[in-house]
Amino acid sequence: MEIFRGTSAQMLEIWNGRFEDFVESHVSAVDSGVQECWLMRDELNGKLMGELHILWDKPEDPDYADGKDKAYLMAFRIHEEYQGKGYGTMLMNRVLDRIRERGFTKATIGADDYDPKLQPMYKKWGFTKEIKRDSFDYQYEGKTVTCTFLLLEKSPL
Repeated sequence: MEIFRGTSAQMLEIWNGRFEDFVESHVSAVDSGVQECWLMRDELNGKLMGELHILWDKPEDPDYADGKDKAYLMAFRIHEEYQGKGYGTMLMNRVLDRIRERGFTKATIGADDYDPKLQPMYKKWGFTKEIKRDSFDYQYEGKTVTCTFLLLEKSPL
């Protein structure tokens, strides 16, 4: 298993045609360095097995990321066949190390209401401070989706 900072092309490979409605903004953010895409690859078969992104700054809402002290984690996914084997924890730990390497002392992550396992898992990893609850509509694969969302913070890292 290998964990590495991926390119926007590799991000698109793992997304495999999904998330069409917001691909451009993520590609632009990765290419400009505002966002980093961290990937996990199975070295036995070369398959991309997971991802976790870091957004360094979100000027429109510094509760998420402020560009100097707090980074936002998003798009955390482990392919289903690799779940429950500790790979997510390994990826999370590497990405938190990266955030510390950049001198940041806080990280936030969002838990939406689609997967009830997220909040307990994130809290187990130290994301225990509830920053805000939010509900919003967004476009996902051509459909309007309403999401209830909890922003959690881990501090200090």
